[in-house]
Amino acid sequence: MKCHEAQRELALHAGEDLGDAQREAEIQAHLAQCPSCRRRHVGVKSALSALAVADAPGTYESVHSLWPALRRRIAQGDHVVSAGWSWQTAAPVIAGLVVCGGLMLSTASLLMRPVVSEPTVTEPPQPVPRSYEVYAPDNRGMRSEPASMKTGPDDAARRGAFTRRLQLPME
Repeated sequence: MKCHEAQRELALHAGEDLGDAQREAEIQAHLAQCPSCRRRHVGVKSALSALAVADAPGTYESVHSLWPALRRRIAQGDHVVSAGWSWQTAAPVIAGLVVCGGLMLSTASLLMRPVVSEPTVTEPPQPVPRSYEVYAPDNRGMRSEPASMKTGPDDAARRGAFTRRLQLPME
């Protein structure tokens, strides 16, 4: 018999519950040869004997019991005390309500304002020229003005009908 086979049936052998005489003899022979299984068998036997011993009825002492102290606390605790409202709990609630009310009032006042509308157009818009010339008549800075709509035959052939002409200031 091998150790793993013997260890499977060791608890049954220790409790005398194996029921098969041949298996009993095999386990006895294995225990005579194997010291590790013998130690395990002794441990199982001692555990079973510890479980078999019943506690005597008078072993519990009530001198150091918690029950008298618990009985006093239960008797004193019959009065239910309500937590109620205190300033520590009411102050944050009131502050939150004030903030919510302020947000509601500011939103309502913004919604009540009249909508600013664009002024009505009385005259039609002027057409926007399609090209611009950048020029600097003096050295103060560059300005942009509409280019003339006149194009020369040379310009139209090279760059298209609508171009941007750049004139750099003379130095």
